[in-house]
Amino acid sequence: MPSNEVKYEWKMEHTDEYGDIQDTYYADKLGNLSLTSDILGTHPVICLERSTGNDEEGLQERTYAYPTEGRTLPDTFDDGHSVPPRYKHEYARFIVFQTRGEWK
Repeated sequence: MPSNEVKYEWKMEHTDEYGDIQDTYYADKLGNLSLTSDILGTHPVICLERSTGNDEEGLQERTYAYPTEGRTLPDTFDDGHSVPPRYKHEYARFIVFQTRGEWK
């Protein structure tokens, strides 16, 4: 049985007024995601995706960490795995710079 690889990616979901996802973009760095949407009536939702799998058996599991209302990443993904500190730090920096209007 091959060992599984864990991969983390930032995900931008463009959701409509009902919370339905209309489009999705992925990036390895949060700064590579655009907060603007080409789809009228949608707004961006950022999350961190954790994928587990291997070349032989494919994707085994995909879980998510959505920011809290306090605009921080939670300590764990929705399956209970810990969110690595580097991603929490990256998100915190993103919020600070976005608030200042300096994020590019």
